[in-house]
Amino acid sequence: MNMLDKPRETLLQLLSESDFDLKSLSEKIGRNSAYLQQYVTRGSPRELGEADREAVARLLCVDPDIFRSEGAQSRSKRVKAPGEDSSALRVPEIDVRPQ
Repeated sequence: MNMLDKPRETLLQLLSESDFDLKSLSEKIGRNSAYLQQYVTRGSPRELGEADREAVARLLCVDPDIFRSEGAQSRSKRVKAPGEDSSALRVPEIDVRPQ
């Protein structure tokens, strides 16, 4: 049996605590019913795309970065704090489009 990477393991754990299964969550994010099943069991796609990651996270009420593979770049940007040149804050991007 293959060991799952952290994003896939996390997805399965969150699903076990939700009202969704892989099929219903796939359909809810606008994909075919087998999309997340194939992601978990076959590794295809290798990583969830940004839009899929954000949609899944929104439905499961979690940060989309938990579905990133180790070493993948976060969408959070580093910015200087007001009045401080040497400090930096992480400011996550959020989707503010109406649904």
